[in-house]
Amino acid sequence: MKPINGIYPTQCATFPRSGHILVQRVLQEYFGPKLHWTDIHKWPERGFDQDPKCNLEKTHDFDLKTPIRLNRLYLVQIRNPFNALPGWQAMREREGHKQKEWRPWYRQRARYWMRFVQKWVYTKMPNRLIVPYEKLTANPVYAFTRIIIFMTKKEPNLAKLTVVLNQHQITTRESKPAPYESI
Repeated sequence: MKPINGIYPTQCATFPRSGHILVQRVLQEYFGPKLHWTDIHKWPERGFDQDPKCNLEKTHDFDLKTPIRLNRLYLVQIRNPFNALPGWQAMREREGHKQKEWRPWYRQRARYWMRFVQKWVYTKMPNRLIVPYEKLTANPVYAFTRIIIFMTKKEPNLAKLTVVLNQHQITTRESKPAPYESI
């Protein structure tokens, strides 16, 4: 595996509402034009298999069929489902999705969350960093330091990272520990 513009090809498997937009924006600002990312659901033509410059590819892996390959890193973003699912519902409502009854939707998404965690968190795999939303927001400097080291194999410029985090007004929050090994 070789880096692209100093960043190793990283697949970001993220459960919806687990902070990917935050991560993507901070990394985009931190790395600048070196970061070439895509959301495989919106722009599949810009993914790893089509664009040799792509070094960060987002997927929600809705069908849980995204293959695990040895030639990339895996940044896994998750969030407590009791917070992620209401956030996902609110996003769908803002997008104009109307449902008479949300309980079936919640049951389906809770099953998806369990299968997502089984595949991306509990299954043994190389080259993986798990980033729970709760830890990302509890200590953003630590979390983004670990993410940058993971993606580049180098220590980040902490002064630059702090400026980027401050520009995005990212503050620490209290959180409970995750029930699995993570950053």
